[in-house]
Amino acid sequence: MNLWGLRTTMEPLRKEPSHKAEMISQLLFSEPVKVLEKKKDWCFIQSVIDHYQGWIVRTRLSRLLSPLQPKPCFIVDPYVKLNTVPLWFGIPLWCYEREKNSLKVRFETFEVIIPENFVAPPSASLYEKAIKHFLGVPYLWGGRSCMGIDCSGLVQLLFLMKNIRLPRDTFQQIHYGKWIAFQKRRRGHIAFFSEVPYKSVSHVGILLDKDTILHAHGWVRADFITPKGIFLKEEGQLSHYLLGIKKVV
Repeated sequence: MNLWGLRTTMEPLRKEPSHKAEMISQLLFSEPVKVLEKKKDWCFIQSVIDHYQGWIVRTRLSRLLSPLQPKPCFIVDPYVKLNTVPLWFGIPLWCYEREKNSLKVRFETFEVIIPENFVAPPSASLYEKAIKHFLGVPYLWGGRSCMGIDCSGLVQLLFLMKNIRLPRDTFQQIHYGKWIAFQKRRRGHIAFFSEVPYKSVSHVGILLDKDTILHAHGWVRADFITPKGIFLKEEGQLSHYLLGIKKVV
């Protein structure tokens, strides 16, 4: 498989081949992609992991030589700079080779060696650590990291830390899992919301317990969930209206 990967820490994935176009998502370091089309300085790519598509500046990509692994490892250090590439907590590594006490990510023109104490595989403990780490991270439309993240990016990343793959966007995530009654809700379930009662889904979060939801709204925060939706205590009103709750195995 001819795979390319992001050679920098993080780059915008845009709706059109222009720096002025909407950022619909982000690519993270070494994330494997297929190049579907080239247009001047831009490449139209598709993620091998979640099949998301968008435009990225061509020079940000380099051919990957390390093999694609069945599950990722995650950067768990708050911040580390390796071979001029800054990396931070939560960045998943999909293409790597194991060496003594380290992981090696090989590109066609350079490589990055990551000490094994800076990474960890998916696990329940990593998921719990990430919840605490992401609290307070600013909201960013299209964001996928602790530098800024959107609601569906948060849900996708946290579930990946439990080795559960979900698609990128909220309207895709709602098709996964099994609907449950509000009375049967518990920690780890996913709740879906609209901005207007009974309209299409536009927001998603994860239950921390039966009364609290973790979501990205202004920043990553924990708020009260009711049968009607998310209640913001400081504003004394609902911010989003509940469509339903799902259990994802």
